[in-house]
Amino acid sequence: MSDSRQIRTTPSRIAIFRLQHKRRGGILITTLVFSIIIAFLLAGIGTFTISHLSRESTEANYTGALDLAEAGVDYELRKVSSNTSQADQYNSTTQSGVTYTLGNGSFTIYCENSDGTVPWTAPNDMYIICTGALNGVNRNLKVMCKGYVNGIGNYAMYAMKSALVQNNFNVTGNVGTNGKITFDSGASINGTVALNGSGASVSGGYSATSTAHNANPVAWPTVHNIALQLFPQGGLSWLASNNDNGLVPQISNNKISASSGTITFKGKAGGANYYLTSFNFQSGASLKLDNSLGPITIWLGPDGAAGGPFTFQSDSTVVSMSSDPSKACKVYCASSTAIDCQSGSSWGFGLYDYNTDSSGNAIGSINMESDATFTGEVIANTINFQSNTKISDPGSYFYSLLISYYGFANSWQEQNGM
Repeated sequence: MSDSRQIRTTPSRIAIFRLQHKRRGGILITTLVFSIIIAFLLAGIGTFTISHLSRESTEANYTGALDLAEAGVDYELRKVSSNTSQADQYNSTTQSGVTYTLGNGSFTIYCENSDGTVPWTAPNDMYIICTGALNGVNRNLKVMCKGYVNGIGNYAMYAMKSALVQNNFNVTGNVGTNGKITFDSGASINGTVALNGSGASVSGGYSATSTAHNANPVAWPTVHNIALQLFPQGGLSWLASNNDNGLVPQISNNKISASSGTITFKGKAGGANYYLTSFNFQSGASLKLDNSLGPITIWLGPDGAAGGPFTFQSDSTVVSMSSDPSKACKVYCASSTAIDCQSGSSWGFGLYDYNTDSSGNAIGSINMESDATFTGEVIANTINFQSNTKISDPGSYFYSLLISYYGFANSWQEQNGM
């Protein structure tokens, strides 16, 4: 009989083995199902995360593009407030404005007049058109803006230092001073008398729509600085040899004199600028300002020194052909020599006579004799008006010189929203 043992497999043992294998297979299948479910969940979460990230990136670009457009508007307002001649203008060739890069984005900007015309001309109300661009996303703004003045903006007459006005003085428009105005008697002012600064005063007999007292004097720029702003190449010194005197044959060596007849100064597109050191129109002579093609500006020099004479004798006249405010005619006097408008003379333009001499002293004097009529604005350091002088202010010749800043008006529009 052999000692080896025989292993016998009973039916119950076989059943136990089968049950154990079956349980192991069930666990594996369950694990596999859960793995697949988790994989699908992870894939869904990943897709959602990527989609959400893409959306967030797109929205960030839209927000950033709008920020760039608004930053561009703020930039332009600061720029034109500092110097209107530096305004960014529409380029008809590229059909766009001026583009600036800022960080990873950019903005393209230009100014237009409130009626949609270009280029923008100060001191008109304007729209600033700005497109912000970031990572292929563009957002476009159209913002209406205008100039703001501290106090009264328009003056028919303004005296920085003093004004002596004799009887029967008639003004349509505002009158102002940083110093003293003395009315003899019978002055009639259809407007406001503005006393600007603690040293400003008015005396004598006059009637006005109202009288206003302002704490601060008005800071008018000198003719020297106005010329430098308009002609950064050298101001009046540059203008003395770079002007439009050639359009008037009667001008010789920056001087003109007439004893009879009519002499015509011509305007042109963009503006004509004449420079004269002597301007003498005798009795019966007339000056026609043909501004039908564009504005006319006459500059009287030399800068801060004696020149002249600058005289309109009795019964001489100055006539502007067009009353279009965009073609306004102006005279700026930088010389220390007084401007004289004698009896019966009639003028029609804006006259600005305020400058400083080589020592920094204020200069600029205007004299109007009896029965002189002025259609425009008179701004000077000192003013002397005799009897029966009349001033009528039809527009805003020097309003832009008083604008403290340009800012938002009443319209903010997005041209292409999200």
